[in-house]
Amino acid sequence: MQTFFHILLGIVIKILLYTIMTVLMVNVVYILSFPFHYLSTSQGTKLYSKEGQVFDIESNSYHTITLGDKEWTSENLRTSKFNDGRSIFHAKNIQEWDSANKYNIPAWTNYNFDELMDKKYGKIYNYAVMLDSVGVAPTGWSIPTIRNYYEFLNSNKIHADITTKEKYIPTKTDGSNDAEFLRSHLYPWTFDCERLYSLERYYPIDKGTNETGFSALPGGYILAGQESTFFTSEYTNSGWWAKNKNAMIILDHEEVFLGNYQFNPGFYIRLIKL
Repeated sequence: MQTFFHILLGIVIKILLYTIMTVLMVNVVYILSFPFHYLSTSQGTKLYSKEGQVFDIESNSYHTITLGDKEWTSENLRTSKFNDGRSIFHAKNIQEWDSANKYNIPAWTNYNFDELMDKKYGKIYNYAVMLDSVGVAPTGWSIPTIRNYYEFLNSNKIHADITTKEKYIPTKTDGSNDAEFLRSHLYPWTFDCERLYSLERYYPIDKGTNETGFSALPGGYILAGQESTFFTSEYTNSGWWAKNKNAMIILDHEEVFLGNYQFNPGFYIRLIKL
C-alpha cells in the first residue's frame, strides 16, 4: 500500500509540475509578445478606394468603405427601429429571446444581454428582423446576400469554408486563415481561446491588418440548438447576417465561414449600398 501511495504521489507531483511549467511558458511567451501586438496598428495595404458615411432611422452614423464597385458599412448596425420608425423588440434575457423566435417576433439584444456592449459591438438581431417588409436598412441600402459576401471575400483573395447551398455559390472548401484582412487593426481578438490558463484569454492582443476596411470586431453571436441558447466566446468569434438565413462568420479568430444557419441564431448586421 505504501509503495502504491508513493507511486501515485509521484504521478500527481509530475502532473502538477508539468501544468505549472506549461502555464509559465504560455504566459511568458504572451508577455514577451505583448509589446509587438500592442504597438502594431498597421492596416497594411488598403484595398478599399474611399470612405463615406450613412445614417439610420435613429440618426446613428456609420462609416462606409468602397471595395470595387460596392459600398459597405464598416460598423455593425445599432438601430432599435425599422426604417419606418416601428420599434424592434428588445430581448433582455434568454427567455425573451427564445420567445421572440418562437413567435417570429423581430428582436434585438446585446452581447450577454449587457446594454453597455451596444457602443462596443452594436446590436445582435434575430432572423425575423431580416424578414420585415420595410427592414432596417436606410433608403438605397440593403442587407447583403451571401453572394455579396462571397464576391467581397473572393475579390480580396480571402478564402472561406463554404457550407451554404445557395445557388451560384461554389461548394468548394478552401480552409481559411485569412480573417486578419477583415479584422480591425485597432481592436484585439483572442489568439488561443482553448488555453483557459493563458492571460491571452482575458487580455486579447491579436489585431488584424484590416486591409479590406471591413473593421470586423469580435463580440460573439447567439447560437440556439434544440436544447439550449447561448452566446459564443466574446473575443474569438463574430457573425453577420445575409439574406435567406445565411451568414458570414469569423470563428476562433481566424477562420472565415459562409453558411446557412437554421434554428434561431442571432448575428450582427452590415449593409451594402444598392
